[in-house]
Amino acid sequence: MMISARSLDRYHLEAEDGKIGDVENLYFDERVWSVPYLVVRTGNFLTGKSILIYTRTAGKVDIPDHSIPISMTKEEIRNSPYMDARMPVHRQKEMMYFQHMGWSPYWDYSPPGMATAGNVQPDPSTRSTRDMLEGQNPHLRDTFKIIGYGAAARDGSIGHIEDFIVDVDEWMMRFVVVDTGKFLGLKKGEKKIIPVRRISDIDWSTGTVTFAISSSDVDGIPLYVPSQPFDPSAGKVEEYFDQLK
Repeated sequence: MMISARSLDRYHLEAEDGKIGDVENLYFDERVWSVPYLVVRTGNFLTGKSILIYTRTAGKVDIPDHSIPISMTKEEIRNSPYMDARMPVHRQKEMMYFQHMGWSPYWDYSPPGMATAGNVQPDPSTRSTRDMLEGQNPHLRDTFKIIGYGAAARDGSIGHIEDFIVDVDEWMMRFVVVDTGKFLGLKKGEKKIIPVRRISDIDWSTGTVTFAISSSDVDGIPLYVPSQPFDPSAGKVEEYFDQLK
């Protein structure tokens, strides 16, 4: 099931024994476009802190009710070494969290379906793992911070990032919504849908996302209509991009 990232901030999370708060953001892993965490504003629960909830605990998203059930109780969350969303996410803190809960961490899953690689813990003796454990996780990114970034083709600007489409069954980013207003010289342009696999570069310093397409390809990209349910097969999105060079 595909849902826009922006619309998820209208959803609330339901623990096994009641509501814990509202979604206010998503963190994704830029290497594989997985969404390991929801940022949840807890309201009266946990004195209003914004915390990270692991998406592997999420059940089927209830669209009519705008709710996401999770397989945890309030007490389990309260007693866990939960991560405060206002603080930098350090891999050491993540490891502590997953070990406490008895879960395999998300980096032990393989895209595109995030299939489990078993309960294998990273080997701290390897350099890459040791480096990750020592500091902030450099691969976790704030989804809503990227919304508004410039969007570019190989040969120039094509607009700005308007939204992302999230597969909430696998918690993977699948598509980017680009508003072509600036490209067309308009205040508001058409919204075009581009698979994340077409992203060739993200320049964090300039706030620009570059796609492996030409500006001449933009006209043929299927339109995205926010008020309608998104079905990539019905809109032939993948079919269009498969035939591009």
